[in-house]
Amino acid sequence: MVMQHAEYLDWNESDFAGYGQAPRISQHRLHEWPMFTKAALIEVLDKYPRDDLQAFTMGHDPEQPGDWASIDTGDATGEELWQALAHGRVWLNLLWVERFDSRYAELLESMYETLSAPIDRLKGYEQPHLTMLMSSPSAQVYYHFDAEDNMLWHVRGEKTIWIYPRSQLEQVDPAIVEDIFSWSRNEDLPYRASYDALAQRFDMQPGDVASWPHTSPHRIVNSDSLNVSLSTSVITPQTKRRHLTYNANQWLRKSTPLRHFSTRETGPSAAGKRFVYRAAKRLGGVATPPGVAHIARYRIDPAAEKGFTELDAPVRTAFSKA
Repeated sequence: MVMQHAEYLDWNESDFAGYGQAPRISQHRLHEWPMFTKAALIEVLDKYPRDDLQAFTMGHDPEQPGDWASIDTGDATGEELWQALAHGRVWLNLLWVERFDSRYAELLESMYETLSAPIDRLKGYEQPHLTMLMSSPSAQVYYHFDAEDNMLWHVRGEKTIWIYPRSQLEQVDPAIVEDIFSWSRNEDLPYRASYDALAQRFDMQPGDVASWPHTSPHRIVNSDSLNVSLSTSVITPQTKRRHLTYNANQWLRKSTPLRHFSTRETGPSAAGKRFVYRAAKRLGGVATPPGVAHIARYRIDPAAEKGFTELDAPVRTAFSKA
């Protein structure tokens, strides 16, 4: 039985109307639910398949995204993973967590049934999914953008998020943006500290939910506490059109001598370009982009200072897509 939104969502008309128009923080009550206690979260970690569990570490300089590195989780238990998070420098992504726990499937269904009713841009959404994010004190996520339409629901700890104008993508090599839309590279972007003058900064507490215009770059830094958030993601008609536009540009860039392509998403030429791309794809004329390989030099170790130790030799992680 799907829950009513009043049980978890404290949005007013302004919150619904402003969704996706500008960066904003609204409120929810998920952090009050028993499914987000420490014991319940450790249980989720125990149930989640290790072959799908993404684990990373990172440096302290936001201008050095190359410090983001994969960690092999081995056969660590949920309690051991929690210990590594609590005192180490670890970030865990539990993608599609709703597939492994029916409570999250019910929550995800309720969220988008509730949001799509008053929010026009969410009507006709597809492929909803939920990622649980667990991270250590002071951990960070580097400057990046998400190819899907998503929101960040915070339930434990404190963190700061900087959200930048979507126009910042104009400063990025178009090939990088195209690769992100085709899922053939990670989502991080080149960053300079001077960009922060353009950002809106929000200090997030449990019970806050952040939303922003699709593809707005953002970055995150945790406070001195272990953090847990949920990221909900969907494909909307607008984001699907944007995906096709950038994928068509990538295909044209690789199959013609031309190098400059419009990212305009409306009008006859944009529609024609997407039509030709889709036709070429149906006929087998578009190569499948390579996935992302994750090679780990570390393994989770709850007894270690950083929550992990160095391996004798690198290993390919189970969650690699290439």
